Amino acid sequence: MCCIGISVRNKSGGSGETLYSIAKMSSSILPGGFDNGDFECWLQEFDACCDANGWKVAEDSDDKILKLPAFLRGRAASHFYAIPVAKCATYKDAVAELKKSLCPAAQCEQFYSEFENRALRSGEDPRVSKWELENLLTKADPALSSDSKSTLVQCQFMGGLPNPIKLKLLEHNPTPNVEEMLAFTQRYRAIEGYTSPANSSHVALVIQQLLQLRMTPSCRNW
Repeated sequence: MCCIGISVRNKSGGSGETLYSIAKMSSSILPGGFDNGDFECWLQEFDACCDANGWKVAEDSDDKILKLPAFLRGRAASHFYAIPVAKCATYKDAVAELKKSLCPAAQCEQFYSEFENRALRSGEDPRVSKWELENLLTKADPALSSDSKSTLVQCQFMGGLPNPIKLKLLEHNPTPNVEEMLAFTQRYRAIEGYTSPANSSHVALVIQQLLQLRMTPSCRNW
């Protein structure tokens, strides 16, 4: 609930004004509080709620840094209030400092190991695989630049493709970018699924039934 003030001029016509506070219900979409766990995933939830509620970061205002502390709990809140004021003046700076505290070196190494071993799974949407690679790399190195992240994700996605897909992709395009890899993988999977043994058997069965039907007396005029 929030209160908004409106000024109403006195009925007597005097110059004085009376300030009335009117309670107004606001239907905000709020994130859950964060204490410990996957800080990157929680930040995605927090940012989504900020977008939905119109909490923005502008040149002359930073709504997010004003809202952030209200949703931090326990360990996370302790780390936030331990950050020097000069280093948490903006949302971007505060998040960078929190990531350093909430993602220790050993945990970052674990995330990077998971990143290096992440491969496209059987039947998995390639865009889900790419999203998980980006998420793991962000956790492993929060300070990594966008260009470096894109390059590493592209290399790891290519390395994690099954060999048949990888060979056909490189034959088709020796230097694909990540979007071209995603599109090719989806097309390859679609064609592979259509020509799979199970589908081939089904098609053969349908053809056999049609031939048998044609041999019946009522269908000899086909």
